[in-house]
Amino acid sequence: MYKTIIVPLDGSAFAEQAIGTAATIAQHSGATLVLVRVHETYAFEATDYSLTADLSRRDQEQYLAAVAQRVENIYGLLAERTLLDGVVGPSICDFAMGLEAPLIVLSTHGRTGFSRFWLGSVADAIMRHASTPVLMLRHREHTDVELARAHRFRHLLVPLDGSTFAEVALEPAVSLARAFKAKLTLLRVVAAVNIPMPLFAAPHAAPPMDEDEEGLNIRLEGAEDYVRAAATRVRLAEPGLEVDTIVRLDDSPAAAILAATMAHGVDTVALATHGRGLSRLVIASVADKVLRAGPDAVLVLRPEEES
Repeated sequence: MYKTIIVPLDGSAFAEQAIGTAATIAQHSGATLVLVRVHETYAFEATDYSLTADLSRRDQEQYLAAVAQRVENIYGLLAERTLLDGVVGPSICDFAMGLEAPLIVLSTHGRTGFSRFWLGSVADAIMRHASTPVLMLRHREHTDVELARAHRFRHLLVPLDGSTFAEVALEPAVSLARAFKAKLTLLRVVAAVNIPMPLFAAPHAAPPMDEDEEGLNIRLEGAEDYVRAAATRVRLAEPGLEVDTIVRLDDSPAAAILAATMAHGVDTVALATHGRGLSRLVIASVADKVLRAGPDAVLVLRPEEES
């Protein structure tokens, strides 16, 4: 269960759109809500910015206090507030790592193009460094902020590929499902064409293997057994949770995930992703496509060893 819900703010109404959902999660899970802003300093030789920095810090602290008061007025929550110093992404992620059972909740843009422009600069910076769960909420860029507007968690989907890496998304997804008494569905996508992993990490794609209908059926049955076993483990750990399973035949995992969200009324997708460092995409292609075209809430976890 989440113990600390962190909302990164940059002073914009757009970033504040995440507060409603974050406050609702805090209420349902009994967690502490923390409003965070990063004070960035810019140093130039022979220039004294001390007075400007002091005034900026004062303004930012007053801003956080004003937002916290609004949260208290609407939700009755006493939100903590923290002003950090440093670079946005690493500062927020390091702060989150020092807290108990953290979840970062933030607003993202729903636009195409390079990741930092459609995610938003703060979201992009956090996604480059986060090794804690991050809930990304797609909101409208131009709108009056409504702290009371919150995402409704009713049906969460967790795509699994048979690896322990993908399964790390289960625990944070279960925490959300438990808090909101939401349905949890585990999805396993089976490729129609059997493409083996390249041997010895060869830099070229291995050719598809010839496979008859019986071979495909064996792989489908294996996928069914896998998700059923995973669902059984979740049910044993969370007896009151409704858990379902889906197996889809599709050569594109992203397309299968998006199709499943549409077909089954999924409002939230939770998945693990590899980091991409300074490449064009901050996140892996499957997560990238789900964030762009999927539901309004995507819970992303990038395991620490992949940072």
